[in-house]
Amino acid sequence: MAMSQHKWPLPAGELDARSVVFELAIPPYSKAWRDATCFIIYDLLQSQYSGGREGEYKVRMRTHLSSYYDDNSGNQGRIEFVSTTAPNLEIHISTAEEGDVSAPNGRTYKYYDTAKNRYVSSFVATKKIPEACMYKLSESNAGLQQFMFRPPENSSGPPPNHVLSQQFCCPRGLTLEAFKAMATLPLEYRLQ
Repeated sequence: MAMSQHKWPLPAGELDARSVVFELAIPPYSKAWRDATCFIIYDLLQSQYSGGREGEYKVRMRTHLSSYYDDNSGNQGRIEFVSTTAPNLEIHISTAEEGDVSAPNGRTYKYYDTAKNRYVSSFVATKKIPEACMYKLSESNAGLQQFMFRPPENSSGPPPNHVLSQQFCCPRGLTLEAFKAMATLPLEYRLQ
């Protein structure tokens, strides 16, 4: 009698198994909402993933679970549920027991952003948008620009002593007293 090993398609953990079942037939509106959210956060607001590493080994679910995969949900979205581990290798069974014939699923799954080529993790806001929205001074007064920048995490600006330490940035057309007065003008608690 010949036997072949059956790989259980779902992970052992209940929440992991539920996630795989949901992702096998994800509703189109959920996929669209998730893709739109990622587009806004990562493309429009130019945030970055905090620690998501680039994808090394990944197997898409539609590849190894093709018989269960619902391809009627339209085109593939930006975020995919992928396996990060290689499958268990086939073994030759000489004396078979129940555990040998029905092997547990050894895969681990993570969300993967195909647009950024990274595994999904929490996001970190960058300073690109605040810098792009900030008023730019002329080249001759560029030394004062650093005192105008107020990102959300530093809404009060640099400390007042910072002006004294940056006196070397004084533009040639200003006196040192005028530079100090103009640089300290926006330095106030939540002024902007």
